[in-house]
Amino acid sequence: MVFIILTRTGWDKLFSRLVKDCDAVWLNNGVLSETEVFQLREAGWDLTVWTSRLTDLTSEIETVREHYPNQVILTEAAAAEIFAAFIAPSCMRPLIATLALLSLAGCSDEVTTRFGTLADAREQQAFQRGWLPLILPDSATSIVEQNNLDLNTGTGSFDYDLSERAAYIKRLTEAGAPSRADEKSDVLTLTKNGSRWEIQLPHHSGAGEWRVQQE
Repeated sequence: MVFIILTRTGWDKLFSRLVKDCDAVWLNNGVLSETEVFQLREAGWDLTVWTSRLTDLTSEIETVREHYPNQVILTEAAAAEIFAAFIAPSCMRPLIATLALLSLAGCSDEVTTRFGTLADAREQQAFQRGWLPLILPDSATSIVEQNNLDLNTGTGSFDYDLSERAAYIKRLTEAGAPSRADEKSDVLTLTKNGSRWEIQLPHHSGAGEWRVQQE
């Protein structure tokens, strides 16, 4: 993924969540000192700094998109008009995730990311961040994750082929996920690599939901 960070506050909140070998970062001018930028680049980070303070985020998003045509772009949202500009139809990518918005400068530290298919999520290396369940149905589509970076919690949902339900539950169980059932659904709890997912699968619906807690 590519992250556009506008403020020092946004950087301080997000940096610990970035994955060096997966994520690229574009920074507003003045967010980091020259020494900090040098040290991060020496450490192997893919880091770009604008030469002047941003005045037109819409056009700059297009510049970033030209450099990373097959990547989800998440931007720190400092105002409602930035959000509107980012999701305007002329700025939307037809490939991979439909929309990903990072909102850090306001009152919320929530990230919402959408992937059309399981292959899209894998292409974006989304599983390496510990938010998406490590095991999803092969037929999963319409994958949505909503994560609170401040609280280390998240929720998500997906659609899948109901005929895969039994096989999916078996895969979760074999991975060590205990299960419980009620009248409407099965709930399986998967704990891996510091993340704990509670995955809910209705008995008669090709849809699933999860909650996640990170250490």
